[in-house]
Amino acid sequence: MIHNYIRDKKIVVYGFGQGFITFNEFVIKKLNLPVSIIIDKKFKSDTLVNNVPACSLESPSLCSLNKNEFICIVSVGSKQLYSEIAGDLRNAGFSNIISVFDVYEYHLSHAEPNILFAEPAYYLSKIEDIFSAYKLLGDEESQEVYLNLLEIYISKNLTKVRSLPLAHQYLPDDILLSKGYSRTINCGSFDDDTVQNIYRKKGKIKSLVCIEPSLVNYQKLVELIARNSEKFAEQTICFPVALSDTTKYIDFTAAGTNSSIDNKHEVETISNMCLSMAIDDMLPHYNVTFINMDIEGAELDALRGAINIIKRCKPDLAISVYHKPSHLWDILLFLAQNVAEYRFYMRNYTGYPAETVLYTSV
Repeated sequence: MIHNYIRDKKIVVYGFGQGFITFNEFVIKKLNLPVSIIIDKKFKSDTLVNNVPACSLESPSLCSLNKNEFICIVSVGSKQLYSEIAGDLRNAGFSNIISVFDVYEYHLSHAEPNILFAEPAYYLSKIEDIFSAYKLLGDEESQEVYLNLLEIYISKNLTKVRSLPLAHQYLPDDILLSKGYSRTINCGSFDDDTVQNIYRKKGKIKSLVCIEPSLVNYQKLVELIARNSEKFAEQTICFPVALSDTTKYIDFTAAGTNSSIDNKHEVETISNMCLSMAIDDMLPHYNVTFINMDIEGAELDALRGAINIIKRCKPDLAISVYHKPSHLWDILLFLAQNVAEYRFYMRNYTGYPAETVLYTSV
């Protein structure tokens, strides 16, 4: 846990790109962590970022610091770049250096603090559901991934998760998805990377629905679709909305590639909010064969809002289950209760909790 890493240390964050945005939004802000310095080569001179000193690693202002008082958290995702940056930091005198991927809280960005730091007693209170979901998993690899994640959540130690290459995400070679991709609903489309992967592996499909709530990401999405619409699918529909169990206006937070909704605060004006819709309201008569979903912790609510189309069509599903510990079993059990024919499989694509996907097929 980040508290164990820090103890009596001051925090330096290296990197002021996308990794920093995510780390800042979902760890620093959530846990109210005091950051002493932000370091990035893009800072040509010393400056302030939200009242935090920011500079390059070559800044003279770092020379007078007692480097042993600090822990450096590198927010750059590339393993190769991390090694290079860690070497530069050591050469500059810093010795306590970790990656954001070593921070337990970074991998559960949408879990509430009371669940994020839940004691083993919490998991014991859920043991019946945990065991019921485990028994429904269809093969040994699924069970191993499930237990790997459960161990991480209970121990708070980031042990490795059995994983596959990221290129296989949503397109598993070792799981028989019976309905196929001909009529796909892609939830949390971002920049349509999933659709492009489907096209590369499966070719042109009949119908494609893309759902992306971030207007910045949505604009990129529709531009890409416009250039490739005839190549990807015979028919393409894009919706700039969030997904939930009902149709309503909600507070919306966008953090780079990560977009999330705040269900606690419904508001009355539309100045800073997002339209959230249920798939059943959006597409009541759509004959779907495949739904993939990675929507930053809103998956269970979105599935509740799609339960009619799921019951009617029994599509293959690929649902992210890594945003909250309880999603590991709650999402599986919800689907099992509503579609008795579903078979369940679980795969991971990073070796960390992130990008863990629950697959279903009849």
